[in-house]
Amino acid sequence: MARLRPLALPYTLATQCAFNPVNTAMSTDLSTSQPALAPIQAALWARWFPGQGIRPPAWARGLLLLATPLLLTLGALTALVGRQRALAQQRARRLEGQLVLSIGNAIVGGTGKTPACLMVVEALRELGHRPGVISRGYGRKAPDQVLVACPSELGQIDAHQLGDEPWWLAWRGQVPVAVGADRHQAALALLARAPELTALVLDDGLSQTSLRVDHHLLVLDHRGHGNHRCLPAGPLRMPWSGGPPEGLQIDAVLLREEAADPTPLTWSIRPKPRLLQTSTLTMGWTQLDLTSRDHPQKPLASLPMETDRRMVLTTIAQPERFYQTLRRQGLSWTETLRLPDHTPNPWRGLEQALQRPASAADQLLMTEKDAVKFLSNANQLSALLSRFPRGVWMLRQTMSLKTKAEDWLPAHHRPKRP
Repeated sequence: MARLRPLALPYTLATQCAFNPVNTAMSTDLSTSQPALAPIQAALWARWFPGQGIRPPAWARGLLLLATPLLLTLGALTALVGRQRALAQQRARRLEGQLVLSIGNAIVGGTGKTPACLMVVEALRELGHRPGVISRGYGRKAPDQVLVACPSELGQIDAHQLGDEPWWLAWRGQVPVAVGADRHQAALALLARAPELTALVLDDGLSQTSLRVDHHLLVLDHRGHGNHRCLPAGPLRMPWSGGPPEGLQIDAVLLREEAADPTPLTWSIRPKPRLLQTSTLTMGWTQLDLTSRDHPQKPLASLPMETDRRMVLTTIAQPERFYQTLRRQGLSWTETLRLPDHTPNPWRGLEQALQRPASAADQLLMTEKDAVKFLSNANQLSALLSRFPRGVWMLRQTMSLKTKAEDWLPAHHRPKRP
């Protein structure tokens, strides 16, 4: 089905909007986003997620108020498309002999789907499965092309080609990954390269329609489903009134630490989904060097080396999560560079920021997801390392499931023990 192009602007505005402004008393914000759009971003986000403490100016709220009829009309169209996609998934092609699990969320923006995907990959391994990952590869150069990447081949593949999240999954999870808009074609290509696989995990597979899924896992954070309206009147990509649209069965809900009460979102689902509590564990810091790409399990340090001229770079949907983690560790910084989620080439924005007179940083901190964009490009990584004499550091975190995999994965989907 054709994409809803009128929704592109509200989606872009929302994903570029930070949840809370950076504390400018402790840092200089070098964000490359257009300041003129910030009030509209804030007004849109405040409408989507009321009660989050976002206070846009009155003129921006008034502008959105005038646009309400259009937003609601487009939202009804999104709901219709969501229902059709849910029914279409029931008619999708099945892969015989393969367990297919989908990790997804019903709203736009990041809720932790990719870390959850890594967590499920490890859980499947513990059960004896040989997992692979299927992804759309959001933001990559050729979205319609099917591309397969094994961990040993990442030196020849740029994250811009594969997508930042699939590259991260292959590198961090040491798992073969296939990307493509048609998940069935991507799965066939992956199995042709790695026929030993016994389970496939779909990263962001809740609304795809080409591959039949055995189990859907919904990731839920503190925002829940916002105002319960569909794009662009709200954050939902599909209608959800006490449960998903007809044809989409949610088998388990992965709850982030601060997740909203899932009861209003799941009360009408039959059979009832399992509620699985997760936690995010901070493992430590890694200082990048030219060998980091080939050694994803390098030793970790508790904290980066001391400096009073530190820059923090983010290209993630919820940068405030990262900032809060740094503050809990007692870290401060002098410069902040916030780029939109899935920025394909953050090096350009970083170069612009470093050319400004206010920039004197000698150390760079980032998330692991941000770091892979530089790890996959040797030239950019080399230039980055030469620019920051006090080191380029990435924080390693992992999502942990408080329930054992065998307690929620049905027995008939577990591999046979020899």
